[in-house]
Amino acid sequence: MKKLDQEINEWKKRYDKIHMEEARLEDAVEFGFHQATKQQPKRKYKVMWPVLSAIAVLLLFFGSVRVSPAFAEKISQVPGMEKIVQLIQGDQGKRAAIDANHFQPLGITQQKGDLTLTVEGVIRDNYGMVIFYSLEAEGDHRNLLLKNPMFTAGNGDELPASSVSYSGGHVKENDNMRMMEVYTQDGMKGIEDFRLAMEGSGIIDGSFVSEEFSITFEAPNEAESKEYQVDETVSIEGEQFIVESVTVHPLRTAIKVREHPDNQTEMLSIEDLELRGEDGEVWTSISNGVSATGGPENDAITFYLQSNYFEDPKSLTLAFSKVMVVNPEKEYMEIDLEQEEIIYQPSDFAELTYASEATFEVVMDEEVAESIGFSSIKDQYGDSLDMASQQTEMSMEGPKTIYTQLDEEAEGPVRIEFSRYPEWVEKEVEINLK
Repeated sequence: MKKLDQEINEWKKRYDKIHMEEARLEDAVEFGFHQATKQQPKRKYKVMWPVLSAIAVLLLFFGSVRVSPAFAEKISQVPGMEKIVQLIQGDQGKRAAIDANHFQPLGITQQKGDLTLTVEGVIRDNYGMVIFYSLEAEGDHRNLLLKNPMFTAGNGDELPASSVSYSGGHVKENDNMRMMEVYTQDGMKGIEDFRLAMEGSGIIDGSFVSEEFSITFEAPNEAESKEYQVDETVSIEGEQFIVESVTVHPLRTAIKVREHPDNQTEMLSIEDLELRGEDGEVWTSISNGVSATGGPENDAITFYLQSNYFEDPKSLTLAFSKVMVVNPEKEYMEIDLEQEEIIYQPSDFAELTYASEATFEVVMDEEVAESIGFSSIKDQYGDSLDMASQQTEMSMEGPKTIYTQLDEEAEGPVRIEFSRYPEWVEKEVEINLK
């Protein structure tokens, strides 16, 4: 058994690495502005997916990481549960919710023509819900597609969402399970009836079909959130940050941090925010979903970590050491296109590699490139210059290249204003919650 554990752990390391690399590649592709004249070839991975999928399921069944008997029993009882587990792999809170019997199996189906939509089950709390659903088709079919999901109360009343993410797209024969994650602005306490509507389509027996689905289901909640009122001010390199509260929900943990009104900078994010238990277990940022809401415009940001609700450690410590801030006075750079040189930049992070009267190309250092972006370009008189095109090339590791072509030639220096320019203030911070 020891040898099997070692082999499974080794497969887990390889699987996680491949999963992370693919996610970073997708993020890098989406990060570009508009593809123009250049194209970066995508890196291709040759992966034994059936084997990796099987190993991933083995990991969850046999517990190279901790798996309780209740968790294994839940998987065996619910058809398709192993696919659900794969969708939440890497999220400690959602796995703990299943372990604690907080997953509600539903299995409610609706058939329209040759297409069948099934709401397999949900995990919910008073502020959010994770819905697992699948699409199947009869006959010879291909290009099955799910899109335009709509989540409301059972009576059709809207539930204003603070964030929505879902895995739609094309549905494959052996990969038809999808997940939708919804968090509401005002909460869902007291609401037990819900409705999920979406469109399913595909080519069946040579003909294109499209159907509108609407499934109503009941999903009560008895798990109340745990709130820690902190109100502790932390001073880092002259800037002050007020940690107001930590609220542990079954699905995620919300940490509200406000910047002091006398700060010279604006807070953008906290790079390494985490919660630590007494046994060394760590709960970190949500890696596949919304990790924060709010921003400089309202002086506060709510950060979201994976939930420890069902694990309930005896002691709990909030820790971080690196806060990303922006200085409004440094949110621009100036380039003289005629002299082909950078006149001003907040720090030595960019190199001008090409310039003409209407085009320029800059290469940015990797650390800054991940967080910086252009918001507008102005001429020496302060008038805005329209961009004919802008292309971004960014590898998973290394610098970012931005090639910009203007609608017209510019005389004299041009000013490039950033949507944000990051700096970091650093200090080891630990706040004991219990």
